[in-house]
Amino acid sequence: MLDPSVCTLKGSKLFEKLPAAAISEIEAMCNWQEFGPDEAIIDASIEPPRDAVFFVVSGAVRVATSTGQAGEIAFIDLGAGAQFGELSAIDGKPRSANVFSKGSCIVASVDSAQFNSILAANPQVSMALLQHLTSIIRNNNKRIVDLSTRTDVQRVYSEILRISEPDPRGDGSWLISRMPKHKEIAAWAGTTEESVATALGQLIKVGLAKRRYPSLHITDRAKVRLLAELG
Repeated sequence: MLDPSVCTLKGSKLFEKLPAAAISEIEAMCNWQEFGPDEAIIDASIEPPRDAVFFVVSGAVRVATSTGQAGEIAFIDLGAGAQFGELSAIDGKPRSANVFSKGSCIVASVDSAQFNSILAANPQVSMALLQHLTSIIRNNNKRIVDLSTRTDVQRVYSEILRISEPDPRGDGSWLISRMPKHKEIAAWAGTTEESVATALGQLIKVGLAKRRYPSLHITDRAKVRLLAELG
């Protein structure tokens, strides 16, 4: 049984413009669940799909799809305040992606009929949802261009740059303090673990990166960025 004090939607971005009383009414509709690490919340392969829209109350989830070659392509990680599952609630069609917990998380859910009634009764929620869906379309457009115009190795380099930070020693190098597994990088780069290993091996071979477990040091970020852009 979840502690009632954590069963709140006050942090939801979709409902942030609603008065407290309206949020309380929505909370009363919700089913509240807690998931452990790597548990499936939505499995798109299961029919019929779970007829619900979910709100991340705490923790984080990953939205991804399975592919035969790459294994998994990650779309987005969602933290507290975000929601998912709204597409199927709107059009009544099957789920288009899988969602699983990244760590322990708490989610609330309402069924599609309840969700659509919330939209009909609250124009500000409908507008917030439209803005959210617009951002998804824009991000997906960029992702499609990236996947169609750049090589696997270029996308791996871009992902490495994305997750790196300036080395706190201040020597001009960049650092990934805890290097993710190849599977994780492959999911974001839309490629295979083998391509990740190849790309990293090339950087290390020419001295643009150094592997010091569990970290990766990037010695010349500008050159790695050039490789990511020009190949």
